[in-house]
Amino acid sequence: MGEIDRTAAESAQKKLYKVIVGDISRTIVELPDSYFECVIFNDVLEHLIDPFTVLIRIKRKLSKNGQVISSIPNIRYYDQVKKFLLKKE
Repeated sequence: MGEIDRTAAESAQKKLYKVIVGDISRTIVELPDSYFECVIFNDVLEHLIDPFTVLIRIKRKLSKNGQVISSIPNIRYYDQVKKFLLKKE
């Protein structure tokens, strides 16, 4: 698992085998090539400066039949727009 927030990473280290602390754009080189069956980006890509480059680089880290699964919030969803515009959330 990769985590940019040090506190969250320390918490994750109690439950996971390995946690890499830092920005995926920089720490991706620490991951082995052709290794992962699945890489999951849960509400992460929209926060990256260059998500396209990260996706291109992560492809090298996937096994032959590996897959990327991503969750990206739907900003067009009316409730989210309301929160942004009216409530400043």
